[in-house]
Amino acid sequence: MGFVGSEDDLKAFNDYINGTYPNLKFTMGYSRKKMHFLDLQIAVNKNRRLETSANRKNTDRNTDLHATSFHPNRLINNFPHGQFIRLRRIRSNEEDHHIKAKEMAERFKQRGYSKSLIDRAIEKANKKEREELLNPPPTQHENENRVTFVSEYSQLLGKSNGLSTDTGKY
Repeated sequence: MGFVGSEDDLKAFNDYINGTYPNLKFTMGYSRKKMHFLDLQIAVNKNRRLETSANRKNTDRNTDLHATSFHPNRLINNFPHGQFIRLRRIRSNEEDHHIKAKEMAERFKQRGYSKSLIDRAIEKANKKEREELLNPPPTQHENENRVTFVSEYSQLLGKSNGLSTDTGKY
């Protein structure tokens, strides 16, 4: 969050919100050159232009989906690719991208993903230009005539007698 005001005003604001509820304490970090928002870091470079990068808090743990989880295989096999695409979209500096991709690859390795799957995901993501990733893809209307059936889960239904497959197609 950006703050408009003096440094003293910012400290006073932090003191105020910390005095509102005795059981809640807010921490604050601030800088005139960079800010963090969720998993994003926005910084002013030496040319006074904004640069974006991925950000991980010091307290973050590696909680990415484990390769041995009971999710569908297509999800597990495509998860690293989606994360490398996200990283490519976030970063604005190519050198920084390679550093962050290396760190992310190590986290995937720790979560049981094979080196070959990680390398393919990086290679596939790196084939996309950042500008292309920042623009939404054109919408496709292939499912306009599809009928959607929604019901409450029941063990009596089992696997829906084969009406639906893992791919979601009939």
